[in-house]
Amino acid sequence: MALFGITGGMGAGKTTVLARLAELGACTADADAVVHDLYVPDGPGTRLVRDRWGADVIDAAGAVDRRQVAARVFTDPAERVWLNSVIHPLVRDRLRQLENTNGTLFAAVPLLYESGWEADFTAVIAVWSPPQSVRERLRQRGWSDTEIATREAIQLPADEKLRRADYAIINNGSLELLRDQCRQLLPRLLTRQTNIEP
Repeated sequence: MALFGITGGMGAGKTTVLARLAELGACTADADAVVHDLYVPDGPGTRLVRDRWGADVIDAAGAVDRRQVAARVFTDPAERVWLNSVIHPLVRDRLRQLENTNGTLFAAVPLLYESGWEADFTAVIAVWSPPQSVRERLRQRGWSDTEIATREAIQLPADEKLRRADYAIINNGSLELLRDQCRQLLPRLLTRQTNIEP
């Protein structure tokens, strides 16, 4: 079994890389999507944050309002530590289940290094994109410059994630160029997996 982590700064293209790997036949998972599943009405994450912060962080459908949660945790470090301490273990458990089921899993984990998860992975791939391109993508998502700066301030710089990673994908060109990098990298990673298996 092997678990490969895909990380990088906000807006770097992690989701796009994950989609390209899935097109190539890889089994993939997204930590953000796992969190969404935890935050459905009466989900385990929903119960935890409702018990902590009350109905203000729950939307009309009964799910967690992630913008309300973000407003709390990005302005209060103690609340951010609490949230990470209860949600991250649930996400890790789900990724391990998927790895055990599928044998090899490629998982996008934005806060992989910040959470201290690097030892969980067979190898880590960092996705890097030029800062100006990143900001433009985030603005297109409706983020203000203040929101971008606030979130960047609590994450490792993208260059540092790139330095720490075992492999890199540089997202500074066309979608086809990104696809080519994924196509070249995937067999190398699968070979690495074969070499480490007993």
